[in-house]
Amino acid sequence: MKINYPTIIKTARNSSSPILRDLFTVEKNQSLRKRSNKRYGGQPKHKGATLQHSDLPTNIESYNPTSICQCGNTLNPDDAKLLCKRHIFDIPSTIEPLCIEHYLYENRCS
Repeated sequence: MKINYPTIIKTARNSSSPILRDLFTVEKNQSLRKRSNKRYGGQPKHKGATLQHSDLPTNIESYNPTSICQCGNTLNPDDAKLLCKRHIFDIPSTIEPLCIEHYLYENRCS
């Protein structure tokens, strides 16, 4: 029984042959797919799927800025405003998923 191994074209990249030898070879296109008229990415009228925010997170973790600015002034924690809110859904070995709500605050120096 004869085994047909794929032929490997030696180039300067995979052997010690000189680069000048590669100038006279033409590389073949490997793709067999036909070009489509559709654009890249999600197509029109395609319904996307996004996780929604939970109304009752299991845990809330807040990340407040430091009380001292880089210039040395003190920052009032009451002036901090919510920059963004994200949910991370972690499913442990138990049946109930664990939802942690994260608050990220920013504060500006006067």
